[in-house]
Formats: sequence, structure tokens, C-alpha cells
Amino acid sequence: MGCLSVNSETSPGGVSILDVSFNSNSNLWDITASVVVDFSSIGGTKNNCSGTVTPWNTIISCEERIQEVDENSDGYNDF
Repeated sequence: MGCLSVNSETSPGGVSILDVSFNSNSNLWDITASVVVDFSSIGGTKNNCSGTVTPWNTIISCEERIQEVDENSDGYNDF
């Protein structure tokens, strides 16, 4: 069993996370669960194109677009 994270290079950006397991009878991967992560409620992201799994088994997604705007007024640039 494993986890597959697929970034979305759309606007707004997002990530699909799938739990997968290999089916040795069919020699195919089966999707056992899935969730779509939508970042629009926290200021959004755009063009998520990369990411990784941390040593703590969490997923980090990143984007390639830089924008120097604090759209949700939290003191940090949002893109």
C-alpha cells in the first residue's frame, strides 16, 4: 500500500491524494481512497507543480508562481 500525490497546475491550485495498493492478480494499482485538497479557503495557490513526502509522512505541495501579495492579511505573501 502507498500514497500518491498529484498536483494540479490549474488556477486555483490543488492536490489530489490517493491511497493505492498493488493488485497482484491483475498486475494493476487499485485506488482504495482519494481526497482532493482545495487551498482556496486559505488564500489559494496557483500552478502547484511539485512536492514531496516529509520524514513525518506528510505531503508538501509547492508552486512555481511567485506573487508578492498578502490577500488574506495574515502578514505573509500568499503565492
